[in-house]
Amino acid sequence: SIQRSHMGRRKLPVTVADRSAAIAAFKRENGITRRVKNKHAKFIAHFHSLNKAADAESADKIGGLAAYQEFSKLGEGKRAFNCSRWVVEQLQARGLDAAHRASGAKLSLLDVGALALNYTAEAAWIQPRAIDLRSCQPGIEQMDFFDLPEDCVLDVICLCLVVNFVGSAEQRGEMLVKATRMLADGGHLFLVLPLACVENSRYYSEDMLLATLNTLGLDVVTTHRSPKLHFVMASRARPLGEYTDTAPKRKVRGGKTRNNFHIIL
Repeated sequence: SIQRSHMGRRKLPVTVADRSAAIAAFKRENGITRRVKNKHAKFIAHFHSLNKAADAESADKIGGLAAYQEFSKLGEGKRAFNCSRWVVEQLQARGLDAAHRASGAKLSLLDVGALALNYTAEAAWIQPRAIDLRSCQPGIEQMDFFDLPEDCVLDVICLCLVVNFVGSAEQRGEMLVKATRMLADGGHLFLVLPLACVENSRYYSEDMLLATLNTLGLDVVTTHRSPKLHFVMASRARPLGEYTDTAPKRKVRGGKTRNNFHIIL
């Protein structure tokens, strides 16, 4: 999942048409062989490091957004489930499927950074809209989340492995603020981050994330952890008013192996 790269607030260029050649070149340059089981993860980590360093040229040389999407699909295919299945499970657990089937009014759902049409099986009660910076299949709109009008009111917004890709702490906060403004009263935000963002950051923690959501008027409904991911379902409980940063940048963990993930409102 991917949205705005924020390399100086410009989208990452995509000029490599042959994904297979780009991926093969990356594997050769980085010594990846068929015996390496997590080659997709290695590519994604390398791409993220280039993104954080604002090195668009190098990212483009290894295939840019097209290759990133290809490896993300490979990784998703190797997982026991994708994020959308957890989203559906949580909505069903709260009876929203039955309620909307009965009323005939479908839940409006925005899937940001979509690599596939994840909610077609729920068409009887969910009206999904899938967007990404680079559409990789028909039915996914090629659109930047930041360009969506804020008067677009939605029941559900899914930011699954999207916020962590945004290049700065301030812009991550901007994404959460915009998503909150677009949620209907009682609407749900699903946020999925790499677990390392809240467990291994020098400047951020799970408590700080929950404080950020609370400041935005979002009540956390449930959380979940897998070995590599942190899942949050939150509901819009209060209007978004004025706010100040609840998590100013300060070191909360030491050590050389920490990352610098952070969110600032």
